[in-house]
Amino acid sequence: MIAKNESSPPFQAPLIHYGRWPDASIEQLGALLKKEDRDGYGTIESVSTSLNDEDARVAQHVRRQICDWYYHFVDHYNFDREVIVVAISYYDRYMLCQQTAGELPEGDKIHLVAIAAIFLAIKIHSVNMSGSSSKGKTARASALCNIYYGHFEARQVGAMEMDLCRVLKWKLNPPTMHQFAINFAMLHPLNKRCPRSTSYLYEAARYQAELVVFFPSLLAKFKPSVLAYAAILNASETLPPIVLTPDLQERWSTLASHPAVRMDRSQVQEARVALENMRPKLSDICRIEDLRGDNLSSSSGRQNAQANDGRVTPTNVMCQ
Repeated sequence: MIAKNESSPPFQAPLIHYGRWPDASIEQLGALLKKEDRDGYGTIESVSTSLNDEDARVAQHVRRQICDWYYHFVDHYNFDREVIVVAISYYDRYMLCQQTAGELPEGDKIHLVAIAAIFLAIKIHSVNMSGSSSKGKTARASALCNIYYGHFEARQVGAMEMDLCRVLKWKLNPPTMHQFAINFAMLHPLNKRCPRSTSYLYEAARYQAELVVFFPSLLAKFKPSVLAYAAILNASETLPPIVLTPDLQERWSTLASHPAVRMDRSQVQEARVALENMRPKLSDICRIEDLRGDNLSSSSGRQNAQANDGRVTPTNVMCQ
């Protein structure tokens, strides 16, 4: 059960106005949705869809290994996991463009693309030197350098970074599922009443977003906004009625039809089912602490989390 926030007012005294949504929050979400459609950041088709069965299996296996390595690397060096979603966007879009041009990378070049993609994503979206200690700066700089040595020369990675920028036409800021999830969570009527529960909604949605990168078929079928909204809805169902009351549910359901949002309800429902089939039941993970690995439901997951500093990583979930 989710503990009631002691500082929150009684649930019987609504603090929100049910006639409208906060203008600034809606504008921010609307800007993300427009960017998603306008700049081609929506669905990303996987290269494996147009390959023969054997080549498709190989491509899927290699991509899964890349995702696995991304999570181990990012967790080890304590980078923001959102960079993985960005890096996979770079990787998938680049591979698709190269396949269309008849220049699909093979062998070691695939790994070079993957390394350049995560390095570029980290440099643009994760490394914040102004907010790091001197020790943290040194560790992160070393982490980035360690990607190079023993695999490829720095000039090779630098050249591939430039090739990624060129092929992707410098579209390096995709709206991510994480961004949509935090916007949806902040707009949720529950945010005014029980911030802790809102944090749970975001953490649960982010947890699902981190699993989605392993499933290119979902990224090819659903836009990040649809997946994030569906993830929030799935997480909402695990909240007890005393927290997510019927009036709050009714209010939340109206967001999908807002002129600035206009979510396709049938697509959202389809995405919800896909996410349900993809992950363990969120009903078994009903606290924020559970999502952070403090109380895993299975012994194997608990052991894996201990090996990864207590984190529930997508690779741990895949093993359960």
